[in-house]
Amino acid sequence: MSKISDGKLIIDAVKGNDEAIKLLKKRAKSEIWAALEKQGIQGGGNDAKILESQLLEKVFKTALPDYTFRCPFQTWIYRIAHNMALQHKRDRTVQRCLKENPGEKCQTKALMTSNNTPNPKKHLPLMNIDPEIRSLVALLNQWPEIQTISSCSGHPKQGQWNPYGGWISLIPTSKPHRVLEFLVDLLTLLDNTTIMKPDSRGHQNSDTFFNTIQKNYDRIDANALFRSGVPVVTIGVSFEIFACHPKRSRRSQIWKQLIASIQDLITDIDELDPLIDVPEMAVKYLQKALQQLPFVYSARFVPNHEGYHGLRFHTKADLLICQWCLELAKRIDMCLHKTGHSSETTERKADFIAKWTFALQPFLNSELIPLPHLITTPLEPRTREDHQKIWQLIELTVAEQLGLTKT
Repeated sequence: MSKISDGKLIIDAVKGNDEAIKLLKKRAKSEIWAALEKQGIQGGGNDAKILESQLLEKVFKTALPDYTFRCPFQTWIYRIAHNMALQHKRDRTVQRCLKENPGEKCQTKALMTSNNTPNPKKHLPLMNIDPEIRSLVALLNQWPEIQTISSCSGHPKQGQWNPYGGWISLIPTSKPHRVLEFLVDLLTLLDNTTIMKPDSRGHQNSDTFFNTIQKNYDRIDANALFRSGVPVVTIGVSFEIFACHPKRSRRSQIWKQLIASIQDLITDIDELDPLIDVPEMAVKYLQKALQQLPFVYSARFVPNHEGYHGLRFHTKADLLICQWCLELAKRIDMCLHKTGHSSETTERKADFIAKWTFALQPFLNSELIPLPHLITTPLEPRTREDHQKIWQLIELTVAEQLGLTKT
């Protein structure tokens, strides 16, 4: 089992596999100790043992389901440990300051709070975008339905190469299903995995479309990527949904109606017991059903800032899974519209809050980002040159979608 990749172990651990959790903890400890020692917290001390225990609990009970495969697992663990060690030192400084100067304000307290909320009205300045994807981000920013919130090219041209592929994160500015329609069209225009078949009348109408797809690959000399039959792009799909009506009975009603509207999208889901009138039980029912789907990375039962419980969902999607997510988003919106409940992405007083995030990501390595529900063909890790070409493919395709075809 020690030869199993970190990514495969993470998916198994999120789904509750004890052996995977045990092995991941073993792999995490070296990074934890390295981060603690760098901050002067020596391994033999009591502080180090307490922090190690707290870190492992935080990672495996809270943070792991939110791991997005944007960086190696060891790097991710090290960052968490580094931040916790810094916070520990700050807390100690504050305690010492207050003990030595009772009644006085300690300026170090200012280090303990921060506001990381992004400005929802502005795109990131292009000068802050990696040059390899700067023109692609500029293209995406021209479409008013989305806002780019973070990005990383993975440095396919220069600097240290990131075989995880980099990403461009997007949030919808209106209806989430409109962004998903855009992403489904994007993946369709990049699809090198489907064998085109005649339609019901026996005509090979798909030939023209197939040739159009291949033509884009040929334009940047990426025929080998086209022939691989393995997706070149995946979409990270994440959402949080909360019923926030002050009356418990209304929250239960919202969740029941929502579950009924999407029930046929989830295999092996039983009828919701009509006697369930506690909203938290309805959310847990949906969470359990979603977690059983093979392509779901995580589905978590979580509270929001107001104390209402809801669902946090994350997966990596190819074309078929992205189509499933599109249908899910449409069903959610339609259900809430029919039942007269308001649905917003930012309005705190809404009856139902849905926050969606999407990450456009080149697919380079099935060991680093395991997609067992997508991949049937063995895939050799893609190269730095492949990485660069995939970003170029995405840019060509986005330009076509927006009517700004590059020549």
